Amino acid sequence: MRNRTIDNSVNGNLSNLTPTGRNLAEWSNNMSNCLVEIPKDIKLELNNGTLTLKAGSKVYVPNGPGVFDEITVPADKNLTSGANWQFMVLYNKTSGIFYRNQNMSSHYSGNTAPENPVNQAIWYDTTNNSVKMYLDGAWTSDWSFPLAVITATGSISSIDQVFNGFGYIGSTIFALPGVKGLIPKGRNDNGTLKSILWTSSVAIKTFDDSTEDEIVFNGTTFEVNSRYKLENDGFLYDSSDNVVNSTFIGTISKSSGVISNFRIKTVFQALDYNEKMDICSWSMPSSKYVILTVGSSGTGYVAPANGYLFFKRRSSTEGNYIEIKDMDDGLSTIIYAADGDNLMGVFLPLRQGQTGAIYYSGTNTNDQELRFVYAEGEIL
Repeated sequence: MRNRTIDNSVNGNLSNLTPTGRNLAEWSNNMSNCLVEIPKDIKLELNNGTLTLKAGSKVYVPNGPGVFDEITVPADKNLTSGANWQFMVLYNKTSGIFYRNQNMSSHYSGNTAPENPVNQAIWYDTTNNSVKMYLDGAWTSDWSFPLAVITATGSISSIDQVFNGFGYIGSTIFALPGVKGLIPKGRNDNGTLKSILWTSSVAIKTFDDSTEDEIVFNGTTFEVNSRYKLENDGFLYDSSDNVVNSTFIGTISKSSGVISNFRIKTVFQALDYNEKMDICSWSMPSSKYVILTVGSSGTGYVAPANGYLFFKRRSSTEGNYIEIKDMDDGLSTIIYAADGDNLMGVFLPLRQGQTGAIYYSGTNTNDQELRFVYAEGEIL
């Protein structure tokens, strides 16, 4: 487990906490190394399987080297889907189409187009600064940066992540204008925290084939955690000194050179101990889940967020079993069948990035299902 000490810093003196008890955006002498504002420019609404991009939403369209067009969506745009997977949604500034890519395995970035793209694949052409979608055998232009990640189970069922402030496509992450954060710059004479406030412009960074990186940002430039990293895989950040050169904003995970998750820090908020019941509920299972394909016994599955891996199937004979094992910490749950055709089910909580392996015996696949259930605190 990584030893991180670059999390949001806050001074012990809470005497000038704002009356709301939560929003600390103006409480700059008691906080540092955190995000304090993320604009809500992308406004999405989901109703009975129809996803609506609301009028007035602001999207950004790469339009040649160094140029990013800010587009205000003039009217509501609707999208429906009969798919059964996750995908990204985008907006086309010329046609006004609100559309989606094929799925989460069909987004790319780089200076050359991907080989043998599927229909509705999207590609961020980093040489020409243009997002393109492959439609009917040709690459079409004038597409925005992706706006969100969506899940459909027959129809659109959930909005998983909205790319307000930050987002990703292929192996590239991007920042949009208006995000504000604090860079730690020491302490004042009275011991309170000193910070520099930055406000973002459009910024991009393309990553190599690493599997996970902690990301810092200063309003114009992304960097990975190398400037903070210690030999023990922690961060060279000491809250007593409160001095670094950027703000920790989140973590990316990658698979086969493509970003699979960008966990973005939320705007800093204070917690009230009177809300401990709500806080505890954030770790409970939510109604949001994704169905996973069952592999051979012993196959591992990486948790995309904090949540629960759930597996069920029926036994063939007495003594058949199913098990989920946490490959990082060694914890597991297991159940044995008392007879043939017994329905068995097990689940195991996992933190984001942990690997859960499923093991089983028997050949009966009736009622077999493997799903990842998101924790309540992961829901937007």
